[in-house]
Amino acid sequence: LESSFMSCSGRGIPGLFGHPDTSALLVACEVLTAIEGPMWNEVRGLGLAYSFSMYGDTEEGLIYFSLWRSNSLSKAYAVSANIVKAFASGETKVEPEMLENAVASVVSSVVSREQTVSSCGQQSFMSALRGSGPGHNARLLASVQAVSVSDVERVIKAYLVTAFDPKTSNLAVATPPSKAAEVIKGLEEAGWTVRKAESVDEFIADD
Repeated sequence: LESSFMSCSGRGIPGLFGHPDTSALLVACEVLTAIEGPMWNEVRGLGLAYSFSMYGDTEEGLIYFSLWRSNSLSKAYAVSANIVKAFASGETKVEPEMLENAVASVVSSVVSREQTVSSCGQQSFMSALRGSGPGHNARLLASVQAVSVSDVERVIKAYLVTAFDPKTSNLAVATPPSKAAEVIKGLEEAGWTVRKAESVDEFIADD
C-alpha cells in the first residue's frame, strides 16, 4: 500500500451549541469541499488524494482537515492549504452560486436527520444532552439559510486557516516507508516540526 493518510486539527468554535458562527462554518466547509468545488477540482481532480474532509466539531471546539489515500501527501496538503488561505485573504472570492449550492447541501443534511420518528426522537435526546433545547434543527435551518457570502469569508479567515498553521494546530500522518522522506521534507518546508515513528506503539512510547 503506497497511499498516505493525514489528519490535522486546529482551534475552532468554542464548545457552545448555538454559537452564532456555527451555521456559517457549516456552509464554509461545504463551499470548500463540495463535489466540483475548489478542493474536489484541485486535490481529487488532479489525483493528489482520493478523498478529503473538513469540518468543525462543536463539542471539541476544533476544526478538522483530513486527506485519505494520497499518492502525493505533501502536495495535496500544500494545495489544500493554499486554497483555504486564498479564500481567507480574499484572493479567491466566494461566488453566489457556490454559496447557494453549499447552503442547499447543508439544509439537505440537516433535514435528513429527522426523516423518521426514531431519528426525530434521537435528535430530541441529543438536543437535551447538549442543552440546545427543543427545535434546535429548525433554528439551525433558518440560520443556515441566512448565511451570506461575507459570513463565509469571515469564518474561513477566523477558523479554517487555523488547521493549516503549525502554531495553532496538530497534525498526524500515516505513510509507507517509501514515502516517508518525501512527506517529511514537504511538511518541514511548510513549517512543521516532524517527529518520525516506525509504528503507533513507538509513537506512544516516545510521547
